Amino acid sequence: MHLSFQNLFVTPIERRPLHYIGEMKGGHWTSGCLVDEDDIRYADVKDGIPSFVRPEDDGWGTDAQVESLLTEHGVRRDTLISQNWKASLQDWSPASDRYAWIQRIVKQGGLILEIACGPGGGFMPLILDMDPNATLLANDIGLWILVEWKKFNDQNHLWKNASFAQFDVKGCPLRSDCFDCVDSSGGFSNIEGSHLALAEAYRILKPDGRLFMADADVDPSSFKQLPDAEQEAWLKRFPQQGKGYEGILVETGFELLQIEQTGKILLNPHESTLAKIGVKYGIRMYLREYRIEARKPV
Repeated sequence: MHLSFQNLFVTPIERRPLHYIGEMKGGHWTSGCLVDEDDIRYADVKDGIPSFVRPEDDGWGTDAQVESLLTEHGVRRDTLISQNWKASLQDWSPASDRYAWIQRIVKQGGLILEIACGPGGGFMPLILDMDPNATLLANDIGLWILVEWKKFNDQNHLWKNASFAQFDVKGCPLRSDCFDCVDSSGGFSNIEGSHLALAEAYRILKPDGRLFMADADVDPSSFKQLPDAEQEAWLKRFPQQGKGYEGILVETGFELLQIEQTGKILLNPHESTLAKIGVKYGIRMYLREYRIEARKPV
């Protein structure tokens, strides 16, 4: 864990400061734990990665379940990250439509939090290719993902200021007003209760900090075609549905600086419960893909 992040961790609910007890190497955490002022343990730290998620709450399951899933998809754990890293950088140049977007993230600078990086890494590979010295904390709810990304980084000596932490973004164990930038490439889209995660992103950003997200959500225009009773039943489970990220962000307190729709995808009733409900009424349900830059006001 890089020095820049070592004083940022707090208890997830009361947000009391946590301090590290354990081994250090070159000023970085290696093996130990994070405890509060009463020495109550809140996270184990292994190979520099703090884990705030109980094994039974890990969204990817046990190691055996991870191996089974990877085998099912015909990929190997020991090569997956390197393959994804190379794929991210394929056709990566100033001519890419993503290039200017990543430039804006890098220009924001300071401390960066990569939300729900996943095995694909989110924007992390592109940010760190553009600026290998960027001070970036990569997050996911799955521990194996972070272990493999750190292993890949250590073996290839790529990014000296990158760190990794396992926690649920809906309850970040991080101080308020401490990050300059939060970014997501499909991360919020994969979080059930993303409105809670966006509220946390707002909380941990410094005033004038920026949120950069390339995500997808249910198209409000198709959602609002459903009968009122169906909408109400769905909103009891997913209260943010149908508002669009722009609506949620404004409600949260963000100032929208840019919103750009980049695509529209028809949901498959065989893969989506909401699309299956739509079929009952002859309504086609869509996902909107878009990029948003938002600012936490001063």
